Amino acid sequence: NWHNTYCSHLKLSWICKMDKEGDLISDSDAHCPDDWVSFNGHCYYFSNFTANYFHAQLHCQENNAHVVTIHNQKEQQFIQAVNGCDDPFWIGLENTKPCKGDKKSECWKWTDLSPRDYRNWNYGGPSGNLSTNECVNSLGYWNNNLHCEKKLRFVCKK
Repeated sequence: NWHNTYCSHLKLSWICKMDKEGDLISDSDAHCPDDWVSFNGHCYYFSNFTANYFHAQLHCQENNAHVVTIHNQKEQQFIQAVNGCDDPFWIGLENTKPCKGDKKSECWKWTDLSPRDYRNWNYGGPSGNLSTNECVNSLGYWNNNLHCEKKLRFVCKK
C-alpha cells in the first residue's frame, strides 16, 4: 500500500522502498545497526519518543552518534521524508557563545563541529532572542523558536 504525505515544501526526486512491516529498506553502502536507516554513507536513527535537546544529545552520544547535522538539500529531504511532516524535531545546530558576528545567522555551529556548508532557515534566518532560543528544530525549514527544554523527537547521525 502507498501512503502519501502532503508536504508542500518538499520536492522529492526519489521514492522509498519499505518491507511488509513498514520499515524503510535502504540500498546504501553504510552498514547500520538495527533500527537505523542508511543514506549516503551515514546511519540515521529516528526517535519514536521525545526528549529535550540535551537529552537528545546524550541519547545520540550513548550510541556513538550526534544529533543530526544536515549538509545539503538531499539530506534535508531524506530526513524530512522519513521523519514525516507533522512534528518538529531537534537537529544538532546550536547558538555559539558569545556571538561575535554581525549577522544572527553566523552565530550557529554544528555540535560535531563540521562546516556549516548548508543553510535552511525559515524566513531567511534565526529569529527571536538568541540568548534564550539556542537550539534548532526542523519541520522542513530550520527554526530556533522553541526553548531547548521542549520535548521533541530527534534524529541521530553517525
